Amino acid sequence: MLYFLLHHRLKQADETCSPTLDENLCLKEYDVLREEVGRRGNLLAVHGTIFVVAALLLLGQGALQVKYEMRAGLVFGALVIYFLFLFVMVHSTRVLDEISYARLRGIEKQMGFEAIRFVKKEAEPNDWVQIRRFVWGWFSLPVVIAGFVLLLVG
Repeated sequence: MLYFLLHHRLKQADETCSPTLDENLCLKEYDVLREEVGRRGNLLAVHGTIFVVAALLLLGQGALQVKYEMRAGLVFGALVIYFLFLFVMVHSTRVLDEISYARLRGIEKQMGFEAIRFVKKEAEPNDWVQIRRFVWGWFSLPVVIAGFVLLLVG
């Protein structure tokens, strides 16, 4: 729930223009920001693969344990790993991307073209965009439920 509250309270960054008056430098700033957003997205996918699989493996190992203390430790470890990923990686990436996209939209206005602004305009009214933004948060619900079920059984 905390993740959903933090995501909902994420304020929109101002679409600021670049203080650079040189068109070439402004386009260079645009390229750097665009590449940085892409790099963060790739890192998030890689980290998500590692952390989510690690959390699921710990949950699976917890199901195999006979001793309650060992099962509880594995379930707790799985939840800690998953929620560290959720809050440290996913939330910080969202905040940095929001800042970067706002600046990119500002540069687009300044330079007189539309790429990211077009995608934002076309995608915003769709419900699937909102669901997609929460995918790691939605996935946390079955992880938590599975963890509690493992603790209750046995």
